[in-house]
Amino acid sequence: MDHGCSQRRRRLTSFLLPTSDLLPSPDVCPPSFSPSLTSFLLPKSDLLPSPDVCPPSCSRRAVLLPVPDALSSFLFPTRCPPSCSRRAVLLPVPDALSSFLFATSDLPVPYRKENNNIFVDDLKEEGKRPFPNPCRTFLEAFQPYPGIMDNIERVGFTKPTPIQSQAWPVLLSGEDLIGIAQTGTGKTLAYLLPGFIHMDGQPVSRADRVGPAMLVLSPTRELALQIESECSKYSYKGFKSVCIYGGGDRRAQIKKVQAGVDIVIATPGRLNDLQMNELIDLKSITYVVLDEADRMLDMGFEPQILKILLDVRPDRQTVMTSATWPPGVRRLAKSYLKNPMMVYVGTLDLAAVTSVHQSVLFVTEEDKKAYVFDFIRNMEPNDKVLIFVGKKIMADDLSSDLCLRGLAVQSLHGDREQCDREEALRDFKDSRVRILVATDLASRGLDVIDITHIFNYDFPRNIEEYVHRVGRTGRAGRSGFAVTLVTREDWRNAGELITILERAGQVHTPHATHATHATMVRGYTYKRPAIAGRFQPTQPKLGPQVLII
Repeated sequence: MDHGCSQRRRRLTSFLLPTSDLLPSPDVCPPSFSPSLTSFLLPKSDLLPSPDVCPPSCSRRAVLLPVPDALSSFLFPTRCPPSCSRRAVLLPVPDALSSFLFATSDLPVPYRKENNNIFVDDLKEEGKRPFPNPCRTFLEAFQPYPGIMDNIERVGFTKPTPIQSQAWPVLLSGEDLIGIAQTGTGKTLAYLLPGFIHMDGQPVSRADRVGPAMLVLSPTRELALQIESECSKYSYKGFKSVCIYGGGDRRAQIKKVQAGVDIVIATPGRLNDLQMNELIDLKSITYVVLDEADRMLDMGFEPQILKILLDVRPDRQTVMTSATWPPGVRRLAKSYLKNPMMVYVGTLDLAAVTSVHQSVLFVTEEDKKAYVFDFIRNMEPNDKVLIFVGKKIMADDLSSDLCLRGLAVQSLHGDREQCDREEALRDFKDSRVRILVATDLASRGLDVIDITHIFNYDFPRNIEEYVHRVGRTGRAGRSGFAVTLVTREDWRNAGELITILERAGQVHTPHATHATHATMVRGYTYKRPAIAGRFQPTQPKLGPQVLII
């Protein structure tokens, strides 16, 4: 009985675990994979190995086959070609202009030095190019383009700003540009006018393009709206523009884009939204501007910028503007500009505009409101003042106090509807109100040329914002005045602030008690005493309207 059980056990074992004679050696393919069966299970194809090749279970190393062309083109498709099949044409400089821009002369050197020390640098690693001569007049830059000259004459400008005089020749030569200049020095026109000429000269007509030809990215909606306003002011050959920004009417913006536009001015977030939903085609864009690149990086827009530029043709002409030259901006420029030329005015170090007389008053937190109340009460009729505060709640608090003192006050800040913010800025620009209380929302993108005073009620969060705040006055060749209240809590920024003042050739007031109301209101020239009795404290009276932003 035991013998029979043993035999049955051996037969079962031999069935489940065949003897070694039945098993292949480790280097031989299993017999079950006969050629006929293998060719059925794994049909012979360019995509698969030959049936004579052992499966991966064999000890021989697996061969990583190259992906066939047909499959490769599916797995790794190249980006869709731009809608215009021809490459963007970087227009040659007209003969009349070329003979001036590249003429051998010693004139550019003293001109650059006399105009705030204009510097030009070629960032091409090999084969340096000659620097084009600066344009001393509008005619030298745009003589071949009478439509642009007519617009300039209509506005009434007399000569280019330093950044414009050197940026225009570079861009009209078809080169990529990095423009570093202080705020309020005309960077917007420096890239807009060459952009108009660039679009007009493309080989594919406007009717044949399926999308816009020019893209301007800006960090804030206020700056985007300001750029669109400049586009409209200097409209050239009927180019249509649209402003795309978060907080605006998304449906209306999409409708304008689909109706056909030539220029898109956008904040990165909203444009990336339309791009991801395939509501805008960026493949026909040949001229790209990254305006206020340092601010866009500070606001965390770099991922959106990278996604946007992936859909823009690589042979574009690119312009980058910035008020500073930090490592992040350098990295972005190296990645997305091709052999650019850099133009900067004065120094790459952070500095405020020299046309603004600056003063610093050391006060206590409790005394701040007394100073701002006296400041507003003693304004002259034609003064236009921008008061910066640090928080929205302070804007509301200050507006309430001003209202209790008999001043007409409107409260507006970043939490309000976009249409209300636009109306407030429009009223201030059109002088329907002459005092604007703002958070740093207005430190960039607010281009109001007749602001006479900046009053920093709260010190900004960093020294870069101080420079941009102060740059809201002293624009378009005018002079301006800036007052900054500093408390003990702000002393950590004192060293950087003094450096900025010294670079601008300013002298800071050592203590608030040394400054009279007259010097505080009328400009801090430091070179003449205030007129005695000119600004004596008076009873509260109804003053100009105040908007809080």
